[in-house]
Amino acid sequence: MLKGFQTKRDMVYSRMKESILSGKLRPGDRLNIGVLAKEFSISEIPVREAIQVLESEHLIKIIPHTGAIVAPVSTDELHEIYELRMYFEALATFLATPFLTQDDFNELDKNVKKQRFCVEYNELEEFGELNLAFHQLIYNKNPNKRLNSFILNLWENSKRYKTVFTDNLEFTKGSLEEHVQLVQILKEQDAKQAELTMKRHLMRATVEIKRKWKNIDTP
Repeated sequence: MLKGFQTKRDMVYSRMKESILSGKLRPGDRLNIGVLAKEFSISEIPVREAIQVLESEHLIKIIPHTGAIVAPVSTDELHEIYELRMYFEALATFLATPFLTQDDFNELDKNVKKQRFCVEYNELEEFGELNLAFHQLIYNKNPNKRLNSFILNLWENSKRYKTVFTDNLEFTKGSLEEHVQLVQILKEQDAKQAELTMKRHLMRATVEIKRKWKNIDTP
């Protein structure tokens, strides 16, 4: 297979998934196969196939006599994802702590400095990118690569909930201060306290997302 080759189905799948996870396609939005086929300049068959894959991932819902819609967000799904994230990302932080070096701390400090700039100038989307990079800097030092791969998958599945932070400056300020605290704990090589701090950090995010999404949750 040629490197980088994508089938038409894969192309539609990737672009639709990104639109759903980023919030461009909102929960409940109807998906017209004919319109999508014209948009992608392809036949309807690969569009149908892509929708079937996305349905299997619970990102799209097929409703009889109605068609395909973007799957509603669910507090049950949210609880499942963030319960796993709290446990496994806290564990990754614990495992990573002994392997962090001065170079790593320098990179974390630079990242936090950029985060502070974003907060001061209300650049919350850029803050979100820095936030992911901050966490990845830590988890990359975790020697358990399977755990890191699992965490990346959880990040993908929680992307559609993160749009809640792009208009919440007060929450972002709190996240920044938690990052500052976490870096200090990591520098002290206190793995257990770092683990607990990461767990509390993600727990606060869970509460905020639930608060934002509760009005559009559906049975």
